[in-house]
Amino acid sequence: PVASGIPLSAGTYSQLEAKIEPASDHATAFNAANSALVGKGVVVTGTYNGVAFTFTSSVRAGLEMNFSPPLVIDATTKNTSISIDVSKWFLDSSNAVIDPNSATPGSTNLQKIEDNIRRSFHAFEDDAESGLDHHSGHTG
Repeated sequence: PVASGIPLSAGTYSQLEAKIEPASDHATAFNAANSALVGKGVVVTGTYNGVAFTFTSSVRAGLEMNFSPPLVIDATTKNTSISIDVSKWFLDSSNAVIDPNSATPGSTNLQKIEDNIRRSFHAFEDDAESGLDHHSGHTG
């Protein structure tokens, strides 16, 4: 899983929303500075069986979480983490690895990977700042 800290301004928060999606056409400064990312929500580069790959997708994924009671950010704030478990993005239902090079437009493998990306978002209370969820039956 990927864990990263993003400081929030002091205040009271009742909801969290996180998204993966391509930058909008109105994000001209971002798109101009990152032309390889235009139209893509996800770009993964690596090596599979000794063959380099770049996996790209315009997949959209999101997470919404309501805080009850609301999350108060102040000097005594506990942590909340968003976990994106990328380790499962390239696995099929039997945990066999999907070759990223086989995930071509319109393919079943592309659909499987995009479904895995959508399912990989998870938010949870993280008092220990470990990036691991020890609540709701989830383990990390």
